[in-house]
Amino acid sequence: MKKNRLPYQFLTKQGRPTQNAVRAYHVYLINLPEGWNIRVRHMPSILKVRKHFGFDFGFESMIMCGLIPEWKRSQTALGRCEAMTKAYHQALSEIAVGVVISPYIHMAA
Repeated sequence: MKKNRLPYQFLTKQGRPTQNAVRAYHVYLINLPEGWNIRVRHMPSILKVRKHFGFDFGFESMIMCGLIPEWKRSQTALGRCEAMTKAYHQALSEIAVGVVISPYIHMAA
Protein backbone atom coordinates (compact mmCIF):
# COMPACT_ATOMS: atom_id res chain seq x y z
CA MET A 1 0.00 0.00 0.00
CA LYS A 2 1.01 3.60 -0.54
CA LYS A 3 1.59 5.75 2.53
CA ASN A 4 -0.20 8.93 1.53
CA ARG A 5 -3.24 10.95 2.42
CA LEU A 6 -6.49 11.01 0.54
CA PRO A 7 -6.46 13.74 -2.10
CA TYR A 8 -8.45 16.89 -1.43
CA GLN A 9 -12.14 16.40 -2.33
CA PHE A 10 -11.64 12.65 -2.84
CA LEU A 11 -14.83 11.72 -0.95
CA THR A 12 -16.88 14.93 -0.94
CA LYS A 13 -16.92 18.04 -3.10
CA GLN A 14 -18.93 21.18 -2.40
CA GLY A 15 -21.18 19.36 0.07
CA ARG A 16 -21.91 16.46 -2.28
CA PRO A 17 -20.54 12.92 -2.28
CA THR A 18 -18.15 11.85 -5.00
CA GLN A 19 -18.36 8.50 -6.74
CA ASN A 20 -15.37 7.50 -4.61
CA ALA A 21 -17.48 8.00 -1.47
CA VAL A 22 -20.22 5.73 -2.83
CA ARG A 23 -17.61 3.15 -3.84
CA ALA A 24 -15.97 3.33 -0.37
CA TYR A 25 -19.32 2.58 1.30
CA HIS A 26 -20.03 -0.18 -1.18
CA VAL A 27 -16.72 -1.90 -0.39
CA TYR A 28 -17.20 -1.31 3.35
CA LEU A 29 -20.76 -2.63 3.45
CA ILE A 30 -20.24 -5.78 1.40
CA ASN A 31 -17.36 -6.75 3.69
CA LEU A 32 -19.31 -6.44 6.96
CA PRO A 33 -20.16 -9.70 8.72
CA GLU A 34 -23.81 -10.76 8.62
CA GLY A 35 -25.78 -8.98 11.35
CA TRP A 36 -23.02 -6.46 12.18
CA ASN A 37 -24.15 -3.36 14.11
CA ILE A 38 -23.59 -0.54 11.61
CA ARG A 39 -22.85 1.89 14.49
CA VAL A 40 -19.72 -0.10 15.40
CA ARG A 41 -16.63 0.39 13.27
CA HIS A 42 -15.47 -2.83 11.58
CA MET A 43 -11.74 -2.47 11.04
CA PRO A 44 -11.35 -5.42 8.61
CA SER A 45 -13.86 -3.69 6.29
CA ILE A 46 -12.02 -0.36 6.65
CA LEU A 47 -8.82 -2.17 5.65
CA LYS A 48 -10.60 -3.53 2.55
CA VAL A 49 -11.57 0.04 1.60
CA ARG A 50 -7.99 1.24 2.09
CA LYS A 51 -6.68 -1.62 -0.04
CA HIS A 52 -9.27 -0.99 -2.75
CA PHE A 53 -8.13 2.63 -3.13
CA GLY A 54 -4.43 2.04 -2.34
CA PHE A 55 -4.14 4.25 0.76
CA ASP A 56 -2.58 3.30 4.08
CA PHE A 57 -4.85 5.46 6.19
CA GLY A 58 -7.97 7.52 5.94
CA PHE A 59 -11.64 6.68 5.47
CA GLU A 60 -12.54 5.72 9.09
CA SER A 61 -13.89 9.07 10.24
CA MET A 62 -15.57 9.87 6.95
CA ILE A 63 -17.26 6.47 6.77
CA MET A 64 -18.43 6.66 10.38
CA CYS A 65 -19.72 10.24 10.15
CA GLY A 66 -22.01 9.16 7.31
CA LEU A 67 -23.35 6.21 9.30
CA ILE A 68 -23.90 7.82 12.70
CA PRO A 69 -25.74 11.17 12.77
CA GLU A 70 -24.01 12.42 15.92
CA TRP A 71 -20.48 11.34 14.87
CA LYS A 72 -18.08 14.32 14.90
CA ARG A 73 -20.63 16.80 13.63
CA SER A 74 -18.79 20.09 14.02
CA GLN A 75 -19.85 23.03 11.88
CA THR A 76 -16.84 22.51 9.62
CA ALA A 77 -17.57 18.80 9.14
CA LEU A 78 -21.35 19.07 8.82
CA GLY A 79 -21.45 19.33 5.01
CA ARG A 80 -18.97 16.50 4.56
CA CYS A 81 -20.89 14.23 6.93
CA GLU A 82 -24.21 14.98 5.22
CA ALA A 83 -22.60 14.18 1.86
CA MET A 84 -21.26 10.91 3.27
CA THR A 85 -24.74 10.00 4.54
CA LYS A 86 -26.02 10.45 0.98
CA ALA A 87 -23.20 8.26 -0.33
CA TYR A 88 -24.09 5.58 2.23
CA HIS A 89 -27.72 5.50 1.08
CA GLN A 90 -26.70 5.41 -2.57
CA ALA A 91 -24.36 2.48 -1.89
CA LEU A 92 -27.16 0.64 -0.06
CA SER A 93 -29.38 1.12 -3.10
CA GLU A 94 -26.70 -0.14 -5.46
CA ILE A 95 -26.09 -3.22 -3.32
CA ALA A 96 -29.84 -3.91 -3.16
CA VAL A 97 -30.11 -4.02 -6.96
CA GLY A 98 -26.98 -6.15 -7.36
CA VAL A 99 -24.34 -3.66 -8.52
CA VAL A 100 -20.86 -5.22 -8.33
CA ILE A 101 -17.74 -3.12 -7.80
CA SER A 102 -14.53 -4.10 -9.57
CA PRO A 103 -11.63 -4.33 -7.13
CA TYR A 104 -9.28 -2.75 -9.66
CA ILE A 105 -11.06 0.43 -10.66
CA HIS A 106 -11.51 3.65 -8.73
CA MET A 107 -12.23 7.20 -9.73
CA ALA A 108 -9.50 9.85 -9.75
CA ALA A 109 -9.91 12.78 -7.37
